[in-house]
Amino acid sequence: MPQSRHALSTHGTLSGPSPSAEQAGALDVSLVIPAHNEAANIGGVVRAARDVLSLHTTQYEIVLVDDASVDGTVDVARAALDTDGDRLRVVRHEKQRGYALTVRDGLSAARGKVLAFMDGDGQFDAADLGRLLSRVAGVDIVAGVRARRADPWYRSLIARVYRAVVRAAFGVAETDVDCGLKVMRRSAYAAIAPIHATSAVFNAEIFYKAMRLGLRVEQLHIAHQPRVAGRRSGGRLIPILRAVRDVLRLRIWLARHWDSHPRTPERRHALRWLAPGFAAFVVLRLPSLIEPHWYTDEASYVSTGQMLLRGHVLYSQIWSNKPPLQLWTVAAVAGVFGPSELALHLLTLVSGLGAVAAVAWAASRVLGVRRAALATFSAGVLLGLPILDAELAIPESLMIAPLSWAGALVVVRLVGPVTSQPSGRARWPIAVGVLVAVAIAYQQTAVAEASAFGLAIALSPRTRWRELTQYVVTVLALTAVWLGAVVSTAGVDSVRFALLGFYVAYTQSVLPASASGSALHFAEAAIAVALVSIGAVFRRTAHGPLWVLLLWLASSLTVAAVAGQPYAHYLTPAVAPAALTVAAMMVPLRSVLPRLRTAESLRWAPQLAGVAVAGVMASVAGLDWIPAASTPALNATRTLQHYYGGAITAALHISDKADWDEQFDSRVGADKAVADWLSNKGLRGASAVVWSSDSWLYSLADLPVLMPTPPIYNDEVLLGNNGPVAKYVEDLDPDVIIVASDAAQQFPEIQTLLQGSKYEVAFQSDPDVVWVRADIVPSLP
Repeated sequence: MPQSRHALSTHGTLSGPSPSAEQAGALDVSLVIPAHNEAANIGGVVRAARDVLSLHTTQYEIVLVDDASVDGTVDVARAALDTDGDRLRVVRHEKQRGYALTVRDGLSAARGKVLAFMDGDGQFDAADLGRLLSRVAGVDIVAGVRARRADPWYRSLIARVYRAVVRAAFGVAETDVDCGLKVMRRSAYAAIAPIHATSAVFNAEIFYKAMRLGLRVEQLHIAHQPRVAGRRSGGRLIPILRAVRDVLRLRIWLARHWDSHPRTPERRHALRWLAPGFAAFVVLRLPSLIEPHWYTDEASYVSTGQMLLRGHVLYSQIWSNKPPLQLWTVAAVAGVFGPSELALHLLTLVSGLGAVAAVAWAASRVLGVRRAALATFSAGVLLGLPILDAELAIPESLMIAPLSWAGALVVVRLVGPVTSQPSGRARWPIAVGVLVAVAIAYQQTAVAEASAFGLAIALSPRTRWRELTQYVVTVLALTAVWLGAVVSTAGVDSVRFALLGFYVAYTQSVLPASASGSALHFAEAAIAVALVSIGAVFRRTAHGPLWVLLLWLASSLTVAAVAGQPYAHYLTPAVAPAALTVAAMMVPLRSVLPRLRTAESLRWAPQLAGVAVAGVMASVAGLDWIPAASTPALNATRTLQHYYGGAITAALHISDKADWDEQFDSRVGADKAVADWLSNKGLRGASAVVWSSDSWLYSLADLPVLMPTPPIYNDEVLLGNNGPVAKYVEDLDPDVIIVASDAAQQFPEIQTLLQGSKYEVAFQSDPDVVWVRADIVPSLP
């Protein structure tokens, strides 16, 4: 058979011009048609293919791979194209090599930006090829699914069994894996290549690699027509046995040799680059493992958690303004280890490591290993130091792990390289939704980040409404589950006040007294949100992750900005996006200066301005253990030198640990002394009321919480000021009332009860005074 100037001789290696990288521009298609003795069918196939291709682009080629045909298949194909014969390129096998190698050699020889292959037996309608081509602009691979196979029953049975084997071996969820009509971007094929399978299992290899690489795959139903001429080979015993054998052989080979993220020299040394960040985090956290019981909010969560374990109903019999997962997590730790600061801080150590790991994972995939090292180290230091109180078992410290991983997944899936793109049956939006729902169940303010992630998914050119719907439905469904559970037990009004209503007055307490001042505060926050959101709309197609990171960072800062509270832990959720953003913006100065002189810099102005506004407003949160950056009333004396220096000297027994404990809070020693006294006097577990903002004594002395909520200042909010709380205590008639001097000054109503003859002072350790019911005092040992 004569060989034309378009023919190539191949023996399984790449022939012809090397494929070029995918570029923007007009659609350029290479259609591969494998054929063995298909002279009776090939003419109609190539003519129909030509007609369809010409509707989509003027730049196309048909690559006919002749698998050692002896019936003139190539001549028939060339004659069928007539004047369009120059569109035909031929790859010839001197010996028959089988379907898989035939398709593989055709794809290797193809030069198009979009690659397709379609069987040469006439069983596919070329119009369906056009449908697949029209979809590939938004995905990586489009595969046909035969709606109804026009094959004998035994071939359909074999296909079902084979599909089950492939699904079990590779975990491929797509249907009709072996359909012989597929379209893919060259970048997708380049990521998958080389194809190692030499039998029909090569289709399974394509889907498996696409799944592992995160390529976006879509399947469309297509027609399947009966074979009218020629001899089918797919249903013969030898190819079937070879395919089954190759399923096992290929799966073992891929498990041993194929890596979805090839180990470049930089990646091989990734651990060396990232390890300092993790090490810094762990080392900086070590003093937290010997911290005393001092933080009042932590005390409230432990006491509330212990009451949940005793059967109290959340939001009705025991009150808190935090979602249930926060309280039940602390309750689980307290139930196993008691009120152990070591156990609580090991919990937040694990959570912090999770957040740092999320930063490292995302940065290494979208920024490169060296900038990932910077981001990881920054996150490790910020979360390791006590300046954000991230070591404490508070909502922000526990939600940062799921929230950081949710953001990391969004960043990588939306702006990562092609090998990080979502698959057609993507599960990543569901994973993000689950993580965000968990974060909301720790702290309701995570709704801000949830909204930012949803906006990013909606704006990204790589996603469709299906991904956004999956994400939103997952978040709403999981949140509705726990909300429904607590509402059914505590009632709508109680839950609404606990999770929403309480924060209205809480926020108003720090806002300007005038209506105009309050309006300006919220207007500034709204402007920041608008600027960042509008900037994201304009920059959603920009190269790199910065537009998503700025959106994420602004959402976290806006929470602290709107709250206006002087508490450093409000900034904890912003650590991950801040570390990633700084690393993303760290580029050589010589490459930045030219851009500043162009309009490109102005396109980033809205987002950068929005983040700046949110950051300035959020700065009111301050930093702990750095007096110059903290609110004097909350931290006038504690310093990092005291924190680390005192921990070292206490651990080495150079100084008394009690002195170090005193640096945290003057009540630490008093609480310990009171707890010991109660235990020695047999009053451990007695009915008691702790009239203090510090409720550690409830858990330290195993005192049941008889009040609606542990800290006395929240009881004043729930029951009312100037009398109702003291009346509630009087009705309880507790055995013990423990009064802290600062609370007695702030809420003096308790003095009316104490000044009578019913209670006597039985013990004092400044600033705590223990009052015991007069009828009990004589029986004390």
